[in-house]
Amino acid sequence: MKITRRSKSVCFCLCFALSVSAGLVRADWPGSEDGLVFSFDNAHFRSRAVAYQESGAPIRQFALNARGQARYDRHHAVYPHNGWFEARRAGRFVIQSCRESGEFSVQAVITPLELGEETKGHLIALGEFVKPYLCLMQTGGQLVLALQSDGDAEARRSEFKLTRLDKPGEPVHAAITYDGNCLIAFLNGKEVFRDEQAGVNLQDWDDGELVFGGGPREKADAPPEHFWRGKLESIAWHSRALTAKEVQADSESRLKRIAEREQLPALRVRATLHQRSENPDIRQIAPYVRALAVYEYIVEEVLQGEHHQPLIRVAHWTIMEKQTLPIADRPVGGSCELTLEPFEAQPQLTAEWLSDTLDISELQLYYDIDIP
Repeated sequence: MKITRRSKSVCFCLCFALSVSAGLVRADWPGSEDGLVFSFDNAHFRSRAVAYQESGAPIRQFALNARGQARYDRHHAVYPHNGWFEARRAGRFVIQSCRESGEFSVQAVITPLELGEETKGHLIALGEFVKPYLCLMQTGGQLVLALQSDGDAEARRSEFKLTRLDKPGEPVHAAITYDGNCLIAFLNGKEVFRDEQAGVNLQDWDDGELVFGGGPREKADAPPEHFWRGKLESIAWHSRALTAKEVQADSESRLKRIAEREQLPALRVRATLHQRSENPDIRQIAPYVRALAVYEYIVEEVLQGEHHQPLIRVAHWTIMEKQTLPIADRPVGGSCELTLEPFEAQPQLTAEWLSDTLDISELQLYYDIDIP
């Protein structure tokens, strides 16, 4: 029997349409709405990602678009990997608000997945794709902030080494505040960096995009040279410098929520591909731009966790942003290692195209969480 399951959604573009007339209210995070201009907690349908006016009321709608192989994890956190997310048109609003005030604060919960010396990539970038005005990035195990200090990007681009990241896979809350003179960085609510005379002139910030993930690029329409390996959530931008007390409160709130999440037992297996579903054609899935397909494997060895069946079925990404991925051609009989989670524990996938043309089976379906 051939079955192709499709979602009820039509694209992988998360739209945030919040308005005062719709009676929608501000989320309970971040703690202060004073000067709040943009927030994105996560992609859960009950969360908020929107720009705000001075009264704290939501006034703008934006789309958060996944590019390349970017996706969300099961907690709806931004998961860029070999891609990035664009908050289209939000950058212009954030830049305008911070330019008018001459101050800013940006904060996020970040989970770096790699800390090797060769690790490079952008976490949050504001401005032009090639030379953003502000860029929070990771270089090796170091968290670095790059700021354009005036209109001449070449002459006045400053980099501040904020702090080191200790453990891959460990969520940390990072915050940066600037009051017109003093630049301060916090990690998990504690001050880790201070420059009393940072000398950043926000008046020269003009226009640009707000981007999560990715890396440096030579041209605006060129792919990044590096990709950041990690996850982002609880992103907020204020047009003022938050106090240390406010930063600490937001840090405790977000890290407490993450600590309370249910942890899934890890499952890693070495397996041989036995059969696979028909991979959909890019034209077939339109207007979708990405799709998953179910493969069946013979389990050779359980490397971590528990699995007691000789066979296992796994959903893989095979198309992303209208590009067929190499895994679509994985040969039957080939051996590989898989890192898996139960498919039923992946709410972020309910709006995705899933091709399952294998015979009906009672086997539990898993999801391949590795980078495609």
